[in-house]
Amino acid sequence: MKKQSCILPFYVFSVIVFQLFFLATMIFFYDSIIVVSPFFKTLSREYWNWYLNYRSPYSNETTMISVVYILKAIFSFLFIIGFLYLLSDKKNRTVIGKKNFFLAGGVGMLVYFVFFFWIKYQAVHYRLFMTLFSTELLSLTMAYLLWRLKKEGRLRAQTMDGGQV
Repeated sequence: MKKQSCILPFYVFSVIVFQLFFLATMIFFYDSIIVVSPFFKTLSREYWNWYLNYRSPYSNETTMISVVYILKAIFSFLFIIGFLYLLSDKKNRTVIGKKNFFLAGGVGMLVYFVFFFWIKYQAVHYRLFMTLFSTELLSLTMAYLLWRLKKEGRLRAQTMDGGQV
């Protein structure tokens, strides 16, 4: 019980910190246009010409891109480990319910694929905050599972104590 009481607040804190980081990236670096792998976004010759000759880079652009990619990797790792922790613990799995795990994972993957195809075929520019979409979905999935754990745990505690639900 002691281990769980330390781990779950850590993941709640991680979700909140990542949400603040994602919002800050969206607000302050919205105009930051980057080039990514052709798998994600194919570029025409005209776009390359514009990108290399006419686009004005902002100060410390490479540093900010590096920081975003490093933090993305750290938070993605944390959220995947947290998801696996919640899934592996029998008590958490019972409280949250297998249906909610599959629902959260399925909705997250569906939304990711919609964003992926929208970025690949509809978005004109690939902006820096778009790099964080996958981690944002992991964060929201983790937040949903933690919320379900808290909600269902509270309901079970009330019914065990004989209280009204």
